[in-house]
Amino acid sequence: MKKISEKHHTHDTIKNSGSSGIKSDHEAYQLYRNMNIYDTVFKLFFQNVENIRKFYVSLTHQEVRVENIEKVTLEEGTSFDSQLKNDLGFLVKNDQAQDEFVILTEAQSTWNDNMPYRFLEYVTTIFREYVKSHNFDKYHGRIYLPRARFYLIYTGKQTIPDKLRFSETHYRNVRTDNDDLSFGVTVFSTECADTVQGQYIGFCKIVSALRTTTRDHVEFVSMVLKECCNKGYKLFQKFIEDNKAEMEEQMEQVFYNERVFSDYIQTREKVAAKNAIEKATPQIAKDAVEKATPQIAKDAVEKATPQIAKDAVEKATPQIVKDAVEKATPQIAKDATEKANLKMIVDLYKDHLISVEVAASKLNMNVPAFEEMLSEIA
Repeated sequence: MKKISEKHHTHDTIKNSGSSGIKSDHEAYQLYRNMNIYDTVFKLFFQNVENIRKFYVSLTHQEVRVENIEKVTLEEGTSFDSQLKNDLGFLVKNDQAQDEFVILTEAQSTWNDNMPYRFLEYVTTIFREYVKSHNFDKYHGRIYLPRARFYLIYTGKQTIPDKLRFSETHYRNVRTDNDDLSFGVTVFSTECADTVQGQYIGFCKIVSALRTTTRDHVEFVSMVLKECCNKGYKLFQKFIEDNKAEMEEQMEQVFYNERVFSDYIQTREKVAAKNAIEKATPQIAKDAVEKATPQIAKDAVEKATPQIAKDAVEKATPQIVKDAVEKATPQIAKDATEKANLKMIVDLYKDHLISVEVAASKLNMNVPAFEEMLSEIA
């Protein structure tokens, strides 16, 4: 079985080099994003073909032998589109029905309305490989393909439908009659000890609930294991017991990367605020002196002589400058931090590192407001 530590060996280099190794928002967020414990556990769990078999039984209530299952998961760089990859794909030959099914599954913790389109991309790629491997000729004779089934395992907090239909999510005008291209994605979002997908959802909810209770990776894994036992998630209880050392190592890296990410962002905000204050200070001082000087001079002249007026202005100027800068600094720092965060989120969205929903939520906006803002700053 492939170790978690092997999969993430590139992050060990960053860990050993310290936070000084982070050179950009993109690199910092990639470090944080790539250490996704849910994604790692999902892929490691389904490296075991017996777990895929149990998942198939959970989905269809039909038995199948392990030798009748073939993994067809798209890995990055293995398809004609080097960026195209999915979480789990497998081909099933059912002895009784003498039929084949290609099962495509995605696990998501953040909601994405484009999942039906993404499944269309996945199955098109897999069908292309299927045709090629069976030496079918698409120009002569008939091509027979396995029936495709699409499943989404959602572990986030939004209330979502049980079925996503391509025509409803991607056509501007949805009609009740059948379209030439019409298929659906079945969505699972409820924890349950009786199914594989239900146990995975429950496992993710346990991890999410316990993330803030401890920063000790050994204690954390023990707490997750205990909760899986309490809830009757036997498959994930066994999975953690069999991979306890790897899980602990993974969580140690996750906690470390969260600190690196947080420290980097805080440093970034302080630098942005400092630069903004330094840039604004001369103008603030100039405006304050120009505004205050006539009144100081006028008051001094009325009281005494030109020399007193000159002395009063010179004496008052440093304090005026100091007071003006101190008064303006908090707002400048606040504005600079907000501006820096806005730029970071927009850049991450444009680099396709976060979805539009995640970007909008991080800026406390709804999606239409975020998209309108993007059009204004484009």
